[in-house]
Amino acid sequence: MWKEAHHHESRLNYDKKMTNVKAPDGIEVITKSTGPNQFTIVATATFNCDPTKIWKLLWDWEQLLTVGLPGMTENFQWLNGSPEQIPSSFQFELGGAIIKEEIYKRTTKDNHCLRYRTLEPSLGVVDYDAILELHPIDQKHTVFTATRK
Repeated sequence: MWKEAHHHESRLNYDKKMTNVKAPDGIEVITKSTGPNQFTIVATATFNCDPTKIWKLLWDWEQLLTVGLPGMTENFQWLNGSPEQIPSSFQFELGGAIIKEEIYKRTTKDNHCLRYRTLEPSLGVVDYDAILELHPIDQKHTVFTATRK
């Protein structure tokens, strides 16, 4: 989820602080160094549908992992809670490591927004806080933004 290497690069603009990648499928990934071994990663994509269709996928975290990391995760289980309950914690295996995360905020008031964070270090990542947001452009188009700090 936090590795830029999972994105196919078609164009790479690099300076000492930021990497900007725009993939052929329309996903743009920007990685910015915010300090020693600290990064902010922002991925954006535009979908040809209204936010409620995408929100259904974001609501079910187990399904989201199978779409976001196809064939890479195993043994998903809820540790506390469920898709309907906030906060909820869960774990899954990725590359032989156990990843534990918590969904701690979800709202549909002004936009569709979900926040989650790591519960313990894994795969060299100490911690991160992430936001998934959906912003409607019109009735048939939605911008999806994923930010990890």
